[in-house]
Amino acid sequence: WSRDGQMLLHAGRENVRLYDATGSKVLHQFAVANHLNWHAELSPDGRWLATASFDSRAYVLDAHTGEELARMALGRPGRVAAFSPDNRLLAVGGRGGIMQIYATESWELLHRLAGVEKDFYNACFHPDGRRLATASLDMLARLWDASTGEVLVEYADHEEGVMAVSFASNGTQVVTASTDRFWRVFDTESGQLIRRFENPGTYLHDLAVSPDNRLVATADNNGVCRLWDFASGEILATLQAEPPLVKVAFDPTGTRIVCNSFDSTRIVSVARLVEDPRLAPVLSSRDAVGLEGRARVYGVPVSRDTAWGAREQTWNSPAGLTRADVLDHSFGIIERYADWSPDNSMRVQYSFDAMSASVFDNASTDVLHVFPPAQWYDARFSPDGRHLAMAQGNGQIEVFETATWQSVARTLPKAPADTPAVGNLNGIAFDTAGRRLAMSFLSGHAFIWDFLGTDAPLAMERTDTAVLCIAFRPDGAVLAGGTGGRNVVFWDAENGTTLARIPGHKSSVVGMAFSPDGRRLVSFANRADIRIWDAVELRQILMLRDLNADNAPLAIGFTSDGLHLFAVTQQREVLFFEGFPWDPNALPGGSASSLPDRLELHKRRTRLGSLP
Repeated sequence: WSRDGQMLLHAGRENVRLYDATGSKVLHQFAVANHLNWHAELSPDGRWLATASFDSRAYVLDAHTGEELARMALGRPGRVAAFSPDNRLLAVGGRGGIMQIYATESWELLHRLAGVEKDFYNACFHPDGRRLATASLDMLARLWDASTGEVLVEYADHEEGVMAVSFASNGTQVVTASTDRFWRVFDTESGQLIRRFENPGTYLHDLAVSPDNRLVATADNNGVCRLWDFASGEILATLQAEPPLVKVAFDPTGTRIVCNSFDSTRIVSVARLVEDPRLAPVLSSRDAVGLEGRARVYGVPVSRDTAWGAREQTWNSPAGLTRADVLDHSFGIIERYADWSPDNSMRVQYSFDAMSASVFDNASTDVLHVFPPAQWYDARFSPDGRHLAMAQGNGQIEVFETATWQSVARTLPKAPADTPAVGNLNGIAFDTAGRRLAMSFLSGHAFIWDFLGTDAPLAMERTDTAVLCIAFRPDGAVLAGGTGGRNVVFWDAENGTTLARIPGHKSSVVGMAFSPDGRRLVSFANRADIRIWDAVELRQILMLRDLNADNAPLAIGFTSDGLHLFAVTQQREVLFFEGFPWDPNALPGGSASSLPDRLELHKRRTRLGSLP
């Protein structure tokens, strides 16, 4: 927003736009960079606009004419641009811990902030204009002296990266949002944590504090904008938008909120939001503010519909059609082939932006069936190919016969008594027999549903954090899940009791697969952390440790004979882990060596590059 609330700045690929206060009229449109403009900021006096671009530069334009006034080299893709309240300073930065402060009088560089290696995601100036707060992926927010570049205060307590930082209007408190799902309030001067509140279900991308200090608005990865009481943490209103929601801001009066996802931007009255969130109008679409969300991933099962990568990648598939355009940042998957039939004759494909889902014949590319518009979130063919399960983000699941496309069952799981409400769905999985469906939720719930029977879905014992992946053991007796709390959980599939909850991963567990014989489970976390578990005795066996954090898996599985593992990774690789026995006692190296070290003697890593 402009300081007077009469204009709204909107950044996208290769351009920025200034809208009127309603968002319905474009006042100015300026070409900026030949790349994605991740963030844009208006100067408080309305004279300039600054953008941080993924071409590793920051740009300053005249806000009225669009004339380029300055161009700053960052050396890494830009994410952050922030003016001081007195218009005297501009901070720009982003990837690789780059943050630079310029004098707006001459656009000369004053300081490069030092000591941070992880990406900066957000920054804002203190109301006094002399200090700068930053949010970075090293789990810290910091307060800097803008005139010297010295770190004054560090705000800790975060368990994962910090995505957003803001000051309370009087400047005495710092408010942060993190991928660990919490937003926190700190004392500005001492850095002491005052209070923290957990966002239901998933991690936060952004937050904003209202000018009167009464409200906090948050934007999360499920596309939910929540309005909180700043003092008590009570959730006052919830607005469901298109996921993920990446930016949120109050207007200068605190009476309106603007929030945007990949495909739409919404402006809504705060009072109206509290009254009825469904009334929030969509004012512009298909030109995302900040993130450009038109990338597509086909056929690669990835965590939480988010992929990470450094360049364009191509993956193999039964029909050779899969393709992923992986940009130099994380992005939400707008559309993908959700699943292939077991005989590879057809695929189901759904699209977040159009809320459409269709089944295609792989040979002729003919459309076999079109499903009604809905917030489709996952789709799976049964192992025998006779059924297709379609899941919506709210947890509603419907099963169709593939011979006729007639619906055979529908359910919407309910939370057991004394547990929180069921949150957004994360994923579904069939058992080997093709009769039961498992479903996982960001609220920590998991269920098993016999869709050919008459009973309601059976609830598993709830976990404390989101269930991010789920799989049946081939014999159907055990259900496994990976959680945001870094645990692998095993449940009894007959009664829902927890058989084991085993820690070990270094970050959220986002993918898993059983061996064909059901004796082993492989799981992986966001940070290239792959572990192998005994799925009968329910214990960890081995950790594969030769991957680095820049080459984390997007998918993992067993070969059909169950003897080898494969992993599809970010860096154009398919890795095969071959030639080692599953009995750890048979590994070479002797009992004096650790299991991972003994495993190294038997692993072979094969780089295949880009597959045809």
